[in-house]
Amino acid sequence: MLKRECECIRMKKVWLMALVIFLIPSTALAGKAESQYQSDWQYVLTQVEVTYYVDMNSPSVTQNILSFWLKAERSRKHEMVFSKMVFDAKSQKIRCQERHVYNSLSKKVIFTSKAASPWGTVESNSPMIPILEYITQKHPLFRKQAA
Repeated sequence: MLKRECECIRMKKVWLMALVIFLIPSTALAGKAESQYQSDWQYVLTQVEVTYYVDMNSPSVTQNILSFWLKAERSRKHEMVFSKMVFDAKSQKIRCQERHVYNSLSKKVIFTSKAASPWGTVESNSPMIPILEYITQKHPLFRKQAA
């Protein structure tokens, strides 16, 4: 009985060492990659007192899905809305994956939502049309595909 308990304790130690060996380096690398990220906010347009910027380091494409970070500045309200947008090129639908509202007067995030909005169509008068065009014309990812 004592021999079996010692064996169990030894196995637990082996598992613990394995977890430490595999988990600590991967979390350290993930933290390092996250801390080295530099955003590149570029102006796209101003429409009805809202100025739109796109983080040109954020666009990524998986199959027919384009995802990117969008910043909308509402200067009269002293707010910046950061939204992770997802566009499905096949169905021509778009949705917001998450949203964070920052107040520039209080210097605080006043709202955060990680709940995805429902898919919606991009209307012809939507600011999303020039934003999507800007990304596809200016981002190196799309220039490589066009060549």
